[in-house]
Amino acid sequence: MYDDPTELCGTEYETYLRAMWLSRRDWVGFATAALTAPVDGYCVAYAVSNNPARIFELEPSIRLLGYRPQDSSDDFDWSRSAESPPHPAEEPRIPSRSRSLERVPR
Repeated sequence: MYDDPTELCGTEYETYLRAMWLSRRDWVGFATAALTAPVDGYCVAYAVSNNPARIFELEPSIRLLGYRPQDSSDDFDWSRSAESPPHPAEEPRIPSRSRSLERVPR
């Protein structure tokens, strides 16, 4: 996985990369929708930004989760490097749980 999608520009993988591109804003939108959608049981959803070319059909995931991606690989500035994600030391700390996780019997 590449933190900077521009690393593969000009290579044989660029077309595929643009089809599979998922912006950070759309990642947050899909993740939030996946955690809050009124889905009974389990489901498989596909998440990419609203790219003009896609490898898989996106509409079923949009209907299921109720989130429509806002960004497109056509709008991303492929001539510059993407901003690096924050260093782990700069990310907000999540309090640890006081009890250990127990294994659930099958």
